[in-house]
Amino acid sequence: MDLIHKRYFRTNLEQPYYFYLSSSELESDIKWIEKNKIENVCLSQYPDYLITSIEPIIKITTPIKRLKIFIENVDLSRLIELNELEELGIGESAKNIKLSNFKKLKKLYLVYSKTITGFSSLHALEELIIL
Repeated sequence: MDLIHKRYFRTNLEQPYYFYLSSSELESDIKWIEKNKIENVCLSQYPDYLITSIEPIIKITTPIKRLKIFIENVDLSRLIELNELEELGIGESAKNIKLSNFKKLKKLYLVYSKTITGFSSLHALEELIIL
């Protein structure tokens, strides 16, 4: 079944589809994600996500497997609650990233920070890119 939504797309043919949340339509976006069991979410300030928190995706009842975050000065204090993640990309510098709860994480892409902790608990990790 092909899912159609203006913010559910992939940036190239080799990547999976991601839903790009809009801060102006959060409630309807979350309902669509849950209804269609979307597991890949992107938070990006560039298209239309103007919140500096990941709080809205914590409320999504469908387990998020892949998450990309491109938000300057984002608050990642609740990131640890997304323990079903298999792939995580953080494209902006962030503080206090705790990775210890991500037992299923296979791919990790992030911008280096001295405050990243928990690398030693990433036993399923297959790919790591640090910029």
